[in-house]
Amino acid sequence: MKNWWIIFVLFCSVSDLCSQEYFNPVFGDVSISDFKQTSYDIDPEAGAVVLFDKGYTEVVTNRKEGFDQKVTRHKRIHILKNSGFDAAEMEIILLKNENYEDKLKSLEAVTYSLEGDQIVTKKLDKKSVFKRKKNGYQSAMVFSLPNVKENTIIEISYTYVSFLQNLFQPWSFQNRYPVLWSEYKIKIPSFIVFTYTLKGYRKCDIDTSEIERTRYILGSNGAALNISDLSVTKRWVMKNVPPFKEEKYLSAASNYQPALTFQFMEVKEPFEPYTMVSSWEEFREKMMSDKYFGRAIEDTPKFGNDILKKLAIDQKKDLEKVKSIYHFVRDSISGNGDQNLFVETTLENVFFWRSGEMQELNLLLILLYRMAGFEAKPIVISTRSNGRLSLEYPNTTEFNHVLCQLRLNDKTYILDASDKYLGFGQFLEENYNGYGILLGDEWQKIKLDPDSIFQKETILYNLKKGSDFIWNSTIEYKTSEAKAYHLRKSTQLDKNEIFKTISDELDIENPQFTSMDSLQLFDSPLLIKMKFQETMSADSLIYISPFQHSLTRENPFKSKERISPIEFPYINEELYVAMIEIPDGYKVVSMPAPRIYQLDPDQSVTVEIKCVADSNKITARSKIKFKRTFFEPDEYEALQKTYDYVVNQHADVIVLSKF
Repeated sequence: MKNWWIIFVLFCSVSDLCSQEYFNPVFGDVSISDFKQTSYDIDPEAGAVVLFDKGYTEVVTNRKEGFDQKVTRHKRIHILKNSGFDAAEMEIILLKNENYEDKLKSLEAVTYSLEGDQIVTKKLDKKSVFKRKKNGYQSAMVFSLPNVKENTIIEISYTYVSFLQNLFQPWSFQNRYPVLWSEYKIKIPSFIVFTYTLKGYRKCDIDTSEIERTRYILGSNGAALNISDLSVTKRWVMKNVPPFKEEKYLSAASNYQPALTFQFMEVKEPFEPYTMVSSWEEFREKMMSDKYFGRAIEDTPKFGNDILKKLAIDQKKDLEKVKSIYHFVRDSISGNGDQNLFVETTLENVFFWRSGEMQELNLLLILLYRMAGFEAKPIVISTRSNGRLSLEYPNTTEFNHVLCQLRLNDKTYILDASDKYLGFGQFLEENYNGYGILLGDEWQKIKLDPDSIFQKETILYNLKKGSDFIWNSTIEYKTSEAKAYHLRKSTQLDKNEIFKTISDELDIENPQFTSMDSLQLFDSPLLIKMKFQETMSADSLIYISPFQHSLTRENPFKSKERISPIEFPYINEELYVAMIEIPDGYKVVSMPAPRIYQLDPDQSVTVEIKCVADSNKITARSKIKFKRTFFEPDEYEALQKTYDYVVNQHADVIVLSKF
């Protein structure tokens, strides 16, 4: 993290300023030669290439004797193929709070097409720009550039004014398309102290500081305050930024894309000095006194009493009480998918309409628990797909969900009633993203670490020879709780769809399903049983693949290298046991040797293969166990080799010989 004060910036040398590389495109300056390039070396297969993306934010005065942020952005994109058409889908994020909302001051958007030897332009119709709510403190102006086709160039430029809160909007240098030039510049008066952080694994190609004399006039007429200031201008540039590659086992791209984040710290003289950043205690006080958060769960409304009376909780034991309240909220009220921190209207409306946003369901759950006499508090979090929290200072815009912490008989439960397929006390990997903040009479940092979640999957495979070439097989598959949740949700409790999904995963043809336990018991894993027949040679030699129905039969990591870390959602153990009957008249000639393979001396991943035979039976066992969920990019090769080892071992065979 860097701190910038004007006294430091004064040391910038004139020679440094004279040597800077600048790029100042003019809106509409598109020529026929710009259409001749049909691919770019940075990514020859790209459907679109961002030619440049420039942003500029400066602190300006407003009519209320205060300061605003003026944000300007200019972007040009060359759309090359159909696969790049979605680059013409745009949104401009605007912030709001209870007192203020960002204002879009100007917007230009044009599509350029080459028809013969003429460039045809098509401007965006302002009537096709729509405002869409994203959450409680963000909205988006959404639009699509018109007449987009292969080999078109699109260009947008806009300006909006934002209230001077405690931070700038972050700037991302990288997205799903390659960027030839990404530049962000800020201009801040010396009496505002700020910090910034450059995230990701790449440094800027240009990183400069300048100072210039700026005049700020606050107020009007004779009461105006005229300030001459040496303002700081910071400029960052990245060139030829490749597209961000979405890879398996990665939480949020925003955690690793090169990006700038900002934090205002304090205001200094000539104004009365004050701190702009809140402490966590101030954040707690603000949240718990908010009408749409803390105060919403302190009431004792009549509708809450009616719910508790209907549930007849006075006649139940404590664990039954809390489960019945949880099941009521989860099962009778629909979560609409939006995530935020605050109640949009009232919790009574959520109950009345039997529908609410995700956080509203959990705030209602907390309210009902408190009314029933239990200790329940909200935990505000940022989900995995939303990105990690920066815990140094509170930033409301980083949070996007609320969980319920319930304490019962010295046991603590973390609950989420917003998902109708999630059992009581069951974890949802999306919610485990490092830390959350528990809010009540005091605030507390709560660890929500994927390493704290252990999941186990077990497969029992029985194989017995039938008549001629036919072998009779059975499988019992006990899923993990996480796998059971995803199966229930993805199939909407369709038993046949679950059977089909499992048989495909285990590479089983024409199975007959005998049973499925706990489909409706969301607190429990699934136990799936099936039987099927397999055809094998009945010659003098029989070749059996004991691990052919295991869950790991191919390597999920196929790329030669990886820039991003590997983030598994939980610690997993996969146990596979095959029981193979040796037919009469046959003996074991060869079988996989017992082996133990470890990724590193810390046994971060351990693979155990063991086969044991007696006079009439072979037991083949495979166990893959993880001890942690996070692996750095430089561990990718070792992890890839570990999976290669597993795949090779699982392809090994047992050979039986006739005697």
